[in-house]
Amino acid sequence: MAETPLAQLSALGEVGNASCKAVCPARALLMLCAIVTGCSDADNSPTTEGSVSAQQLAPVFEIYGVDNTRQGFTKPMVRQLHNGHVLVADQGDPMLAEFDATGAFVRSIAVRGSGPGEIIAPFRIAIHRDTVVMISSASDARQVSWIDLATNTKGTLTPPRRAAQSETSSRYTVIDRVPSGSWFVREGAPGRVIDEMPAVGTLLSDSITIGMLRHSDVLGDSSFLWLPRIAQSTLIAFPWIGGPGPTALAAHPLRLGTLFVIAGDAIWTLDATTGQGQRWSASAPPVRFTVDRTSPGTVNATELRSMLARTLPDARRALDTSRLTALFDPANAPDSAPYASSLVPVHDGTVWVETFALDSSIARTYIALDSTGRTRGVYRTPAGVRVRYVGPTLVLGTWRDADGVEFIQAFARPGDG
Repeated sequence: MAETPLAQLSALGEVGNASCKAVCPARALLMLCAIVTGCSDADNSPTTEGSVSAQQLAPVFEIYGVDNTRQGFTKPMVRQLHNGHVLVADQGDPMLAEFDATGAFVRSIAVRGSGPGEIIAPFRIAIHRDTVVMISSASDARQVSWIDLATNTKGTLTPPRRAAQSETSSRYTVIDRVPSGSWFVREGAPGRVIDEMPAVGTLLSDSITIGMLRHSDVLGDSSFLWLPRIAQSTLIAFPWIGGPGPTALAAHPLRLGTLFVIAGDAIWTLDATTGQGQRWSASAPPVRFTVDRTSPGTVNATELRSMLARTLPDARRALDTSRLTALFDPANAPDSAPYASSLVPVHDGTVWVETFALDSSIARTYIALDSTGRTRGVYRTPAGVRVRYVGPTLVLGTWRDADGVEFIQAFARPGDG
């Protein structure tokens, strides 16, 4: 137990919600801040990003379910372990499934519950060599559990809530990128605003969207920071015909705001609208960068109407019909599309940028950045596949069938990506 990286947990701070700057343009668009947990938008970018031609990723194997079945997964998180194996964390039936470097099933571990090594769904994971850290993302549950896959050591922590003014409670939330290029960061529960990202300490290796940062300011002590992906996004107000209220709100698919991810020992942020971002790391000075794209692309009214025609048959309620009609109304669209739809963590602390496209069924393009934010490769996946993690030897993605069941697709890791 002493060797687990969580043996001496002392504090866990929960990230607060980002503040927002309200803007009220025409047609009832409201500029609000929101926590964004994902994006279903795909990539229809050209085969050349900036001056670099895109390279097609080479498929290696697919994973259809545990024990070589075709049952699939529900909202899976996928990572490559240091020994080359693939770990799939299934949120639908809380479970960890391990596969070898060829995709063959090794074992599965049920993790639903509140005991040692168990977690209450929904959850996220972070990896530190053989230790899988599971972090509950439920708003009413502050549960953290871990399993050492090599020794089967297990543990669970439900940290107490600290007083808002506690000096040991550290919460950092990216709020907004100001015109000067600096980022406003809210520090602590009282909400003191600073314009530089604080030292990030040492992240647990291969942390993800909701990850844990380990600090060692005090000898023999470790403190942790709960850090979800934060974004400032636009919600659109639309009429809910026949509903209990006159209007409702929904996140607009073309106004993604600030993307955020933890990769290795670095924190990356990217303004999806401008393509400008920053990288913070304990081992290097902050780096500013701009995504190497010719342009973010224009919003095509015909494509919006086509998306509406494809999605309306799936609407089950009047609310869904009203929402979809408003979201894909060309009159509610911005002048240009976002540069990116997500950031993909890479095991070495770098990222891949998923360039934006509205149609989720076509091939996606990814721009691989080095630690200075420069492009070191551009890659494309088959239609419908979305990259979730880039490991030492494999690029791991997910795809859905017609019933919405998700499966894992593994590709060979490009040499320069």
